[in-house]
Amino acid sequence: MTLCSTERARPLGPRRVIGTLRKHGYGLVPDPHPVCAPQIVTLYVNVASEGSDSYKTVVDSEGDIGCEVDKEPYPAARPKPWQVRIHDDRDLNGTFEVGIANVICQISPAAGKERVQVQRLAKALRALAPSVSAS
Repeated sequence: MTLCSTERARPLGPRRVIGTLRKHGYGLVPDPHPVCAPQIVTLYVNVASEGSDSYKTVVDSEGDIGCEVDKEPYPAARPKPWQVRIHDDRDLNGTFEVGIANVICQISPAAGKERVQVQRLAKALRALAPSVSAS
């Protein structure tokens, strides 16, 4: 695991997040080229690089995903951290942002599969809600 910070992430730690997303079929790995910021504990991606042989297959199946686990909940999440938030940033950078508590994932879905891929990611993150509610 590539860490940007040794501080504890709360309420969701990196191991719980990556384990849950893998149970939902996402092949996330530590970001090989993380761009760290003060609030970030660790970063994961589902495709290592656009040039890889599996890139098209993964994007067609899952979308191009990058997730960050932050030290604490994202400001928009603080009132109701157990709720999954979906924000359409396609006008700004071509992605959707899907998050829960202190986890934020950006997804660039495959053309024509936007709804299915965003909803699938939201469902996987929703599985983390009981851990947020219990903290």
